[in-house]
Amino acid sequence: MSEDKKKKKFPWKSIVMIAVFLGASFGVGWFIGSVMEPVFDKMSKGELITGLVVIYISFLLSYFLQIVVHEAGHLVFGLLTGYQYSSFRIGSFMWVKLDGKIRLKRYSMSGTGGQCLMAPPDMVDGKIPYVLYNMGGAIANIVVSVVPLVIALVFGKFSLVTGAIIMWSVIGLFFALMNGIPMKMQGMPNDGHNAMSLGKHPEAMKAFWLQMKINEQVALGKRLRDLPEEWFELPSKEGMQNTLIATIAVFACNRLMDLGQYAEADELMERVLAEKGGMVGVHVQILKADRVFCEMVGENRPEKLEELYDEELKKFLKAMRKSPSTYRVEYLYAKYIEKDEKKATEALAGFEKVAKTYPYPHEIAGEREMIAYAEERLQNNL
Repeated sequence: MSEDKKKKKFPWKSIVMIAVFLGASFGVGWFIGSVMEPVFDKMSKGELITGLVVIYISFLLSYFLQIVVHEAGHLVFGLLTGYQYSSFRIGSFMWVKLDGKIRLKRYSMSGTGGQCLMAPPDMVDGKIPYVLYNMGGAIANIVVSVVPLVIALVFGKFSLVTGAIIMWSVIGLFFALMNGIPMKMQGMPNDGHNAMSLGKHPEAMKAFWLQMKINEQVALGKRLRDLPEEWFELPSKEGMQNTLIATIAVFACNRLMDLGQYAEADELMERVLAEKGGMVGVHVQILKADRVFCEMVGENRPEKLEELYDEELKKFLKAMRKSPSTYRVEYLYAKYIEKDEKKATEALAGFEKVAKTYPYPHEIAGEREMIAYAEERLQNNL
């Protein structure tokens, strides 16, 4: 397809997303302004304030619980189709299976309210069950939303309780649509998009399996450098246009970093970023941050560091405060490039705080190795 045709392609995904958002907004507005009006009319001023507070609290509670329902849907349907438990995260609270035991840790990812990761079954003829696992969250949101909504509308009288149920259902259906209709949000593919992609591209199926398999091995205490090299085979240029497939290229870069092959890692990251294609924004910035590290321990050229450590990366690092690699780069850059001891001390303190509750201790060990190596290389520049 030519560039002109790509530019003229009808933006139906954006329109669907806007339509879903407007539909949900209309539903909430209709609910407050029409459905609850008979209830509000009969209330005194004090009761009205109380009612509005109840509705607001029900909105917040419904939003949080629908996230739990969504991730639980992935878990249940994953277990039913042969997957095994790996981790379950709501907000920054993560229940991860380590050494055969489920432990509570702290971890967060920008742009996600939760995540359920599972170990995949073995591939058979290049395939694994994928539809129910990917769509399980949206299915769960629909089930827990439609049933109480029907009961409330058919059998219930308008009251604050009925209002809370309708609020719960509207938010649940919103979750189902936003995750079930194939689309990308801020560059991140949703569950429906992943399911659709897996059905169309055999290479994406393998990449999906590899990502979950790598995550399983990491939870078992292995580092990327310990895993089979063939798992990190670089995708084709065409494959890089697919988000799931492009993620394997990111893992390949991460593995070279873990091996301590920083010159090779930097060369690969430069090439991958030049052909980033379908890579999500967070992965682009992670690789840029690691290129800053590689430059510091390599040629350490001021003009190159300034080019890499741009305003976009600084903003990203600030937003990713829960990531140990973020603090690694910020600490080293502040101490040895900016010569800012206060900023460096704060970054190192942040690293140590994250390290205490981070779910994967062997990754922290790897980060410490990189910090020690960089400090040894950069000491002479002070």
